[in-house]
Amino acid sequence: MQFVWKLKPFNRLLRDKIAAELRISSVLATLLVNRGAEDPESARRFLDPQLEHLHSPFQLVDCDRAVERILVALDAGQPIAVLGDQDTDGVAATALTVRTLTDLGGKVSYYIPDRMKEGFGLGKTSIEMLAQRGAKLIVTVDSGMSNHDEVSYAKKLGVDVIITDHHQPLGSLPSALAVVNPLRDDCPYPFKGLTGVGIAYKLSQAIAMRKLDISASQWYGVTEDLLALLLVGTLADRAPLIEENRVFARYGIHALMRTFQPWAKTVSKVTGAGLDHRSSSSLFSSIIPLLSAGRSKGGANPACELLLTDETDQAEQLAYELFEASRDWYERAKGAYDRLQARQQEDPSLKVIITIDERVPVDVLGYCANRLKERFLRPAVVIGFAGDRAIGEIRAPSEPGLLDFLKDCDDLLLDYGGHKAAAGFSLERQNIGEFAARLTQYAERWDHGTSPTLEIDKELSQADLNPEMIQQLRTLAPFGEGNPEPLFLTRDVYVAKQDGGYRILGSNLLLEERRPGLPWPYPLDEPVKVDIVYLVDESGRLLLKDFRATERHCSP
Repeated sequence: MQFVWKLKPFNRLLRDKIAAELRISSVLATLLVNRGAEDPESARRFLDPQLEHLHSPFQLVDCDRAVERILVALDAGQPIAVLGDQDTDGVAATALTVRTLTDLGGKVSYYIPDRMKEGFGLGKTSIEMLAQRGAKLIVTVDSGMSNHDEVSYAKKLGVDVIITDHHQPLGSLPSALAVVNPLRDDCPYPFKGLTGVGIAYKLSQAIAMRKLDISASQWYGVTEDLLALLLVGTLADRAPLIEENRVFARYGIHALMRTFQPWAKTVSKVTGAGLDHRSSSSLFSSIIPLLSAGRSKGGANPACELLLTDETDQAEQLAYELFEASRDWYERAKGAYDRLQARQQEDPSLKVIITIDERVPVDVLGYCANRLKERFLRPAVVIGFAGDRAIGEIRAPSEPGLLDFLKDCDDLLLDYGGHKAAAGFSLERQNIGEFAARLTQYAERWDHGTSPTLEIDKELSQADLNPEMIQQLRTLAPFGEGNPEPLFLTRDVYVAKQDGGYRILGSNLLLEERRPGLPWPYPLDEPVKVDIVYLVDESGRLLLKDFRATERHCSP
């Protein structure tokens, strides 16, 4: 697949000002501008994120009301149920909230619905079960924004509901006792990119500060183990690693290295993942897939049990079971994607890919939709079935307004939710045809290119490629959404392919392949003059993304 190379535009005056005031290289200053730095102070905070930079949780609308009701429950010994979601963000948010409330003396249980049987978020089945167990208060995490009827049903059973969620509100808010979500139109909270576990952390902080009469700094000092949970959920949900999320990620990685929590030690042992102090990639490749493999049954979830247990033997057993489940999940997901991808035809006129398949397991729909999106560079919808109900996942390469479309289809859908570029839904079988027709028509307003683009941060000379520069670039870690690995272009360099990589003549630097099977149409060990596009990863490695015979072919 041919890449389009495009140099990112940037504000040179701002770059120079940041470089001068922070006494850093113009290359590093350029990268900071490209990542949203608006002045030297915001650039300084990006390079040196601190817990003290975090906003007060009480800036979240309804946080006070939520804290007040939870404190009543804690003081009166009322049973509290935490209702989460089956993905890693939801599981981490559930475990974090349960741990906090338990440590504060609460009678706490949790419930994570089985998506395949119960759908997303708060459901009547879960409400009835929790009410039978004696719960007088349900606190949702990473879910609840579309559960209007369910909240009303809980009220009839005498159960109060507090919603904490980070998904986009869809019209009016549920009539819960409190709705804590920074995306509310009336919420002045400065950072809108919190995950479900991020909001759970904020609420937990607010409860502890009021209950124990402690300051924010005192809270930070005694909750390092929670930062490890916060890290896992934030990375798993691919939240932008900027502002508060960057603080969470930087401190969370250090916390993960130091924690004695059984879940962290056993997961590292089972997966063989080293907890490198700057590596978010090891989490994506090992720990997060394991935690995402947990399937709920009767409200219990093995991944959540792993995060909650204090027993090493139980943690090891759960970790090994989840590891096997994650391997099985990957094989099923890859098999389903390969089959779906083989059926697709290259048709540039298609604005959206819609695939309906009885055989696709419901728990791999999101994976398949995401892979199809990446392969064909346009929104992809994959619909599978759980009994008589159709379940779908949509992924888009940008933000075409998926939730706006789903809202327009409210008359067809049983439930739906998500974000602007990633969403899920369910509907009756008989409504699939009408849904697909509406989506095809709606997609005509979307305009996605048919060639992948490499957004290049800066052009560097070969002289710029030195160990000191590479070490400077590592200060930008951890990398992820909103803070990608720096991508560079260097022209007119002599490169020779060797076993395992590429040697740059005139330097001691080696390039490794980022794209497996990247074709190299030249003899082995023969120096060739090329232009190269490459990135620098968290460990300081140079990874080749693309190359071309030397000529001028990069868009300004």
